[in-house]
Amino acid sequence: MKPKASFRWGSLRKAGFFLFFAAVFLMMHAQSLAAATGQFTATFRSSISTAGGDPVRIAADDTGVLYVAASCAGKVHKYYQDGSFAGSINGFAKPVSVAVDSSHRVYVGDFIEKSVRVVNPDGQTLFSLGKGKGEFGMPGAIAIASNGSVYVTDSFSNVVKVYGSDGAYQFSFGGYGTNPGQMIFPTGITSDDANQEIYVVDYTNGRVEVFGLDGTFKRSFGSFGSGQGKLTRPQGIHVSAGRVYVADSYQSAIEVFDTSGTFLAFAGQFGTGDGSLKIPMDVTTIGTNLFVSNTDNRRVEVFDIVDPQGLTITPLALAFSAFQNSNPSPQTIQVNPEVAGGQIPWTTTVSSPFNIGIDQTSGTTPSVVTVTPNTAGLIAGTYTGLITFSANGVSYPVNVTVIVQQPLPQLFVSPGSISFSHQKDGDTASTSLSVTSTNGALQWTATSTAQWLDLSAPSGTTPGTLNVALNQNANSLAEGTYTATVTVTAPGAVGSPADIEVKLSVLVAGTIVVNTNLENASFAISGPEALSGSGISWTEADVAAGTYTIQFDFVKGYRKPATRSFEVKTGKTTTIDVMYQTMKTANVIVAAKGPAQNNDDLVRVLDQTGAPITEFHAFPRPRITAKYGAKVVMADIDNDGTSEIIAVPGEGLGNQAAINVFRQDGTPLSSLKPISGTSYGAGIAAGDILGDGQYEVAMSMVTMSKSARTTVAVNTVVIYQFSGFALTEKARFDISSAPVVRGPAPMPANLAFGDLNGDGVLELIVSLSGEISVYAFDDTLGATLLTSASGLVPGPAQSRLTVSSGDTDGDGLDEVIVGYTDGVDSYAAFFDADLKIKGSAVRMFQKERTAPNLSSMDWTGDGTAEVLAGQGPEWGNDSTLRVYDLQGTVLKEIRAFDASVKYGVNAALGVKE
Repeated sequence: MKPKASFRWGSLRKAGFFLFFAAVFLMMHAQSLAAATGQFTATFRSSISTAGGDPVRIAADDTGVLYVAASCAGKVHKYYQDGSFAGSINGFAKPVSVAVDSSHRVYVGDFIEKSVRVVNPDGQTLFSLGKGKGEFGMPGAIAIASNGSVYVTDSFSNVVKVYGSDGAYQFSFGGYGTNPGQMIFPTGITSDDANQEIYVVDYTNGRVEVFGLDGTFKRSFGSFGSGQGKLTRPQGIHVSAGRVYVADSYQSAIEVFDTSGTFLAFAGQFGTGDGSLKIPMDVTTIGTNLFVSNTDNRRVEVFDIVDPQGLTITPLALAFSAFQNSNPSPQTIQVNPEVAGGQIPWTTTVSSPFNIGIDQTSGTTPSVVTVTPNTAGLIAGTYTGLITFSANGVSYPVNVTVIVQQPLPQLFVSPGSISFSHQKDGDTASTSLSVTSTNGALQWTATSTAQWLDLSAPSGTTPGTLNVALNQNANSLAEGTYTATVTVTAPGAVGSPADIEVKLSVLVAGTIVVNTNLENASFAISGPEALSGSGISWTEADVAAGTYTIQFDFVKGYRKPATRSFEVKTGKTTTIDVMYQTMKTANVIVAAKGPAQNNDDLVRVLDQTGAPITEFHAFPRPRITAKYGAKVVMADIDNDGTSEIIAVPGEGLGNQAAINVFRQDGTPLSSLKPISGTSYGAGIAAGDILGDGQYEVAMSMVTMSKSARTTVAVNTVVIYQFSGFALTEKARFDISSAPVVRGPAPMPANLAFGDLNGDGVLELIVSLSGEISVYAFDDTLGATLLTSASGLVPGPAQSRLTVSSGDTDGDGLDEVIVGYTDGVDSYAAFFDADLKIKGSAVRMFQKERTAPNLSSMDWTGDGTAEVLAGQGPEWGNDSTLRVYDLQGTVLKEIRAFDASVKYGVNAALGVKE
């Protein structure tokens, strides 16, 4: 059945719903109902104006925010519990009910759309209950239980409809009638979470009915009429802390019951003044504050519930302000008993997206709680949190708002200090200061206290760079230490002015730069200061002026650069560029026939297996001679990675000293014409003596001169330098001069180059008449005798010795390698720079009465040199070549020419890329 016509919504007053048709009758029977009964009193505290529309249903969330459905305005207004406005949710036709769940979703019942729409606090629609529009006759009120179920009184349908938290319909209960569990025009509804019960206002029957969460009827209280415990036209209802608050619109009062239905007290009275009610429609509590929608007075009335077990929290909201990356000053909350003198235990919980620090989480009244928000990591903006105090089942929310502001502009200048080290008369240095700021650009100015400093600009804008440079005035300063200050000022900024200390050290000094081609290169520098360094590029500044010597350390597999001297001048940079030359691995052999009268000057290039690669004549037609073979050495004179062949005539009567240079394919590159007055060919050696990338050739020759009846043989060494493949004489010196007497014909000295003392400069090793001599060269290729010795090896007197040189033991120093015969076999012996024996001699050939011809180079690629030995110049010796290691192991044996070639073989090791 439908309600009687006199109660239909179309007959209600301008509020649009819930109002009895006889407003005049209501006015005539108005009475004062503010008297307290039992242990309950409520006193007026304040009012919240709702000028934006008549307040109908109200609800509060757990943060203390009050939601007010203003039906005429088509909005739901939000207020903080202190009455300040918190915004509106728009977009409704005629909102008549409202509720908020624990997730702060807002449920709004719309009378026109006949729906309950669910929105977030900003008003964005999430979903609707049931089918949405048309789901209800009229959604009179909404309650949300702790289990998430949503209960809606459908006033026109006389039922309560129940929905899940996702909006899906579950079931209904009630129905039209006056029997227990039935209802006529149900209006208000609330959830008693403590007892898991639902309270429904049965408007027309003038009572409150209590149901289980499943809709099972339990009890009812109140009866139709006026006065204590009587309900004339009840509308809203709320349960809190064991009390039931019912808004009776006809009596213009709030009737208070306990949960068993026993009447406790009235709150409010009819009227328009403060604390007076005129058609109250709904009621709710926040802590011990009672909120009543005072519909016809267009405001929400706030009463203070005086509860002996309640708390008074002051203030109810905290507002903090802080700059970004800094915490605000602490504030306090007073926690007092509602009734003076009581000691009430309390606890707190904190809910916040940022860190709210409180100094105590529980206590007993009276208490003072200190609150300190931590804003670390928060950007500029407004942040809200919640501190909830609880006592005796009642919650008292305290809102915490923190406004984080961008900090004041701050000036940063880095680095905070500058140090210059200035070499007197040298170039002036400079450096840069970074001038930056926070929170926008800053205008800045800069000044200096020193005349020896220049600033790139007197002012600028952040972010920017300020260049600070020494000027020429620094060169007029005496040696010593000086200080100055650069000041950067940005008015109004934190950190301004910024003073940058400048320290200047004036030195009488220079700079050394050493560049090498090896990361593991190392060296020592001696002079006024002792220094050491390593690597590809090394710099040492502020070095005392004077003369220095740099000596490089040995790196296995490389030739050590030459020791050199240099000057360091004040204010100047001395650069030393050096190259470690690779000790390359031999992969070719050049061979020439020994000095037999019938041996021609054929030169043959062999690979490591002994296979011929090419052959050619060392002195092609017109020939100097076709006799006595030739001597050969190999050297990379053009630095292309491939060794060239340097040949001289063999030791034979009538052979004049001469030089021809070839590529390995026989292509001629350079030549030195035969030198008149010479005989018996020449000795030959090649190497980069000074380590400057230019190769030199040392040639020994014998010049015969006659005076009266005496013939004098002069043994001379001439140093030639290659430049564009041209041979230019650079130096010469005589190594012997003696009358020719009966005996062996005078022969040119045997020669070899080697870095015997590790200074990077090659020494010349000379073998003549059984004596070994070592010569050193200066920068002009002038020669100085370092040492000489005879009798170094056993063997027949006046036996000719052969020489070579190489680092056979991997110590970074070349050894003097001496070839000799003991009259039975031929050997190679090894000596240091002082011609002291090293290790044991190695036998080269058996039954050989002449010294072997020697060459030395890395054959195996292990970074040490092996020895190539060719049979010596004796009739019956063929052209056999052997490669030995230092232990005397034969690594390779090759016959350079066919068996018809006798009198030994001259050979040298080289590289073919």
